[in-house]
Amino acid sequence: MIPFNKTIAYTKNWKHTFWTALLLGILLPVLLITLEPFDNSNSFSNKYVILSGYALCIIIPILVVHPLENYFYKIQTNRWFVVNEILYIISTLFTIFLFAFFYHFYVISGRASFTFDLIWGFIKSFGFPFIPIIVPFWLYLRSKYGLIEVPMYDKKNIKKTKPLLSVERTNPKR
Repeated sequence: MIPFNKTIAYTKNWKHTFWTALLLGILLPVLLITLEPFDNSNSFSNKYVILSGYALCIIIPILVVHPLENYFYKIQTNRWFVVNEILYIISTLFTIFLFAFFYHFYVISGRASFTFDLIWGFIKSFGFPFIPIIVPFWLYLRSKYGLIEVPMYDKKNIKKTKPLLSVERTNPKR
């Protein structure tokens, strides 16, 4: 079993977070264009440009969630735990799924109204199949760019105390 309170590497730097988001954002359209997993072999105008728009559905949520992620990192005295990573991945995936749904719904399908059943159906049929491909690569990039910070010893914040027992040595004169 995974210890959820284990400290793991954290990607605090905006540059590394941007590169992670960009690489993940590029991966999805490349998969959609090359593999055509959902029978998108239909010819429609600007097909590759429209499918490339899914990159923004990954990049924007990762960059939007990063300040909140940094906030929790600072609250925990610059430490990041396995449970934080799990919650981060789940919440950001949910945000990515919502962005992808609205992109698909308004840009690709051109519909005007939606229901929560449509959102859930989209997540089940279009979102979940990409989790085994995207999430391991995402975790790899986060651990590659991440660092584990060890809090430094700060002498000025340490309270000086007197010893509990003071034992004096005396030299008996012989």
